[in-house]
Amino acid sequence: MLDLPFWFVVSALFALGCTVGSFLNVAIWRIPQHDDWIRSLRGVVYPPSACPGCNTRILSRDNIPILGWLILRGRCRACDIPISWRYPAVEALNGFLWVALYLAIVPQGWLVDPISSCVWTHLLPGDAQTLGREAVFNRALWHFVYFLVLAEGLLVATFIDFDLQIIPDGVTVPMAIFGLAGAIITGSTALWPVWFHDPDLVTTLGLLFPDNWFTWWEGWSIPGWISAWPRLHALAFSLTGLIVGAGTIWLVRALGSWVFGQEAMGFGDVILGGVIGIYIGWQASLVVFFLAPLIALLGLAVTFPFVRDRTIPYGPYLSIATLVVILGWQPIMNRAEKIFALGPLLPLIALVMVVMLIASLWIVQGAKRLLGITDNFTIEPGEWGSADQLIFFANRRPEATSGQPLTGSVWEGSNSGQGRLHSQKWQGNASPWNR
Repeated sequence: MLDLPFWFVVSALFALGCTVGSFLNVAIWRIPQHDDWIRSLRGVVYPPSACPGCNTRILSRDNIPILGWLILRGRCRACDIPISWRYPAVEALNGFLWVALYLAIVPQGWLVDPISSCVWTHLLPGDAQTLGREAVFNRALWHFVYFLVLAEGLLVATFIDFDLQIIPDGVTVPMAIFGLAGAIITGSTALWPVWFHDPDLVTTLGLLFPDNWFTWWEGWSIPGWISAWPRLHALAFSLTGLIVGAGTIWLVRALGSWVFGQEAMGFGDVILGGVIGIYIGWQASLVVFFLAPLIALLGLAVTFPFVRDRTIPYGPYLSIATLVVILGWQPIMNRAEKIFALGPLLPLIALVMVVMLIASLWIVQGAKRLLGITDNFTIEPGEWGSADQLIFFANRRPEATSGQPLTGSVWEGSNSGQGRLHSQKWQGNASPWNR
């Protein structure tokens, strides 16, 4: 147990979260600048931060999270160009994220009860009586660190995907390495059994099928090797999560591309889904997969009057859904337990759902054709293309190609085409939400 006052722990976590959030701002800006994930990670730490307008090194006192931006009044000390408000916003958001994860995952108080942790489950062995209060706290603390790494990566992926509609390997590959390494080293990362079923279903199925069909099912609910080999189970939990998490999104991507005749989902979303599965397992990754579109529809309903872009980045909503499932693990997964307890019947259910997905995609495509909505984006000879658009805007705004800081906003396509998008967003001249 931490023998520290509660207010001190929360304040320290918020301060640390804001400090790390300042580093995440650098990662959001620099990681997409390199295709190779190793080079992108090197670019995060070198060269030191400098103003993109005048190239002046940022002083240490100006790098204080949130306060530095407030003291500078959102402008560079040397050249007075504006610094985007998103920088202190990301720092504050990360600070609150650290506090929220700690309070939800780590049981509070001296009388430690594992059920007070949001990620506790009755399906795995171990409670306060068998483990002891100190062991329960230490295991919850490790879960906090483990899922904190996931949350930090999801935060970086979310803002990059919102900005550029890509999820670089520089974000997902380190997350995957840490997730698998944590499973092997500690053996305590699994939140659910990698496999379980309800033996009582044999009685129900016996009403429909001959009794001798399911004799192998009786008495086998949670395999004994799960508690006997915790490291092997944690690795199996992560690997099956990787396969199912990535495979589900890849399947939707492939079917959507087949039906609609164009890419329906980026491959970065496939990799992100696999990484999420490493941390939360294959069952929870399926819950995230179905929850993310609901959150996306809610976000679309709120932003539709202001943003009319038909392209919706899926990564941010996968990230939000993942945090919702982690923080609400007990109420969400306790209800999902009834579905995953079906055991060997799950592949049959999955097959039926795939058929229903294909049918629904064809129905949507047919409805679009009846309404005259076309997805044909090919440019015929003589039509105005994206390159023409870039040249047109660059010529209308000559300052966009000059080396001087902008005093106003420029169309993001022009900035992106000239490699100036990140610099302009840092200066606050290009809103990260205008798509």
